[in-house]
Amino acid sequence: MPVNAREAALKALIRVRRNGAWSDAALNSVLIKENLDERDAALSARLFYGVGQNLALCDYYISAFSSVKTAKMEPQVLDILRLCVYQLVFMSKIPVNAAVNEGVELAKKYSNPRAAGFVNAILRKMAVKLPEQLPAVTGATPRERLSVQYSHPAWLVDAFIERLGEEGAEALLKANNAEAVMTARVNTLKTDARTLISSLQKEQADASMHSWLPD
Repeated sequence: MPVNAREAALKALIRVRRNGAWSDAALNSVLIKENLDERDAALSARLFYGVGQNLALCDYYISAFSSVKTAKMEPQVLDILRLCVYQLVFMSKIPVNAAVNEGVELAKKYSNPRAAGFVNAILRKMAVKLPEQLPAVTGATPRERLSVQYSHPAWLVDAFIERLGEEGAEALLKANNAEAVMTARVNTLKTDARTLISSLQKEQADASMHSWLPD
């Protein structure tokens, strides 16, 4: 049975957790094996890396809506919840029902009907709070809050705060988690930047001139 983008991302997350595989290697191995088309492969990659980049925050929200501690959950169920929570919080273009229903189906496949009900209950409770009513991230110290909010290790947050202060550290952490922007340089022997941008925009690409590089 063909695997979709969400299941491919889940397979890669499981591979990292079980085998200690490098993220890139785990994802590439799954994408090659499952032979996803370009669009599904891109979605799978965003889900996989997004969960990894926001792991502590995903777990924080899961804990906020679950009576079961994350440490007590079946590992594969926790992986599924992380995958779904990332979609609910960070991918507003994905319909809530699609994210929840896919999570439930994955729980049935990778665990059992009881786990599917558990996943459904947590995600439904969370969904009604989106987006404004999600619990604020709190911590006993700025380090604890920032470490969870931006899913960075506490020791690194400490180093940033020591060097930059709390406000500067948060700005750096936020930038560190921002989605990377693709930058391309034009082959000026064949075209120029403005012509290329015009062509890309006609293809519905969000392209613009770099603020300080002419080509």
